[in-house]
Amino acid sequence: LFDLSQKTNEILSGQSSAVFQVYYYLSLDDSQNDVNRIVAPLNNTSVNQVMYYRIEAIGNSNCSAISNFKLVVSRKPEANVPSNYFQRDDVANDGVAFFNLNSVSSSVLGNQNASQFSVSYHLTQSDADSDSNTLATTYQNTSNPQTLFIRIENNQNTTCFSTTSFQIGLYQMPIANQPLNLFVCDDESNDGKDVFDLSQQDDSVLGVQNDADFVITYHGSLSDAQSGLNTLSTNFTSASNEQIIYGRIENKLSSSCFAVTSFTLFVKPKPIL
Repeated sequence: LFDLSQKTNEILSGQSSAVFQVYYYLSLDDSQNDVNRIVAPLNNTSVNQVMYYRIEAIGNSNCSAISNFKLVVSRKPEANVPSNYFQRDDVANDGVAFFNLNSVSSSVLGNQNASQFSVSYHLTQSDADSDSNTLATTYQNTSNPQTLFIRIENNQNTTCFSTTSFQIGLYQMPIANQPLNLFVCDDESNDGKDVFDLSQQDDSVLGVQNDADFVITYHGSLSDAQSGLNTLSTNFTSASNEQIIYGRIENKLSSSCFAVTSFTLFVKPKPIL
């Protein structure tokens, strides 16, 4: 539905409405003959429908000019909600990093044509609604996590837009503290093998970090610890004296956010009296 009267001031373009008046028509013939004037809001009947208007001097219909414009209905974009954008923190664990917001745009667009729509990022909903204070696409967060607001608009009609929001943030990088080695006294067989309770190392590996945020596992090789494979039982029987065990501490929210440490299992021979 189009309110044609909204074009009147633009058509007058500074000319006085006390001197000239504007009328609207569906066809060139109607405008030339000044018949079938449109006096109410109009629903367009075709894509890019051509409308005609006549501007004439009040009191002198012979003093007139005719031109036209199109009724364009712009496609309203759909703001698809992207997944939250979290990445692992660095060793500083300060909760601050740069985020590539361009990497989110394809999710916002979905199947919509990127050449027809523009995506921008904002700190507040009001900024997104008014298209103000657009953020640089390489953005450094100011809190962790932080909510950002997205605006997607039709390039041919910037008043035709939708908005959504998502969160950016950083997973805390764990610190794998170095635990002390473990020692046991061999049994009567003196074969250099014995059972160790690996879980007693948890507190040392964790340190002051919150155990609710991290999980600790133990592995027989560095590669297993780095890949998180072949986790050892906490009641572990050593294969030999001075066996190296690798501890992995991992952020529960991101398996790619981990650190590794190691310690040695010593089986001391039991003396014979």
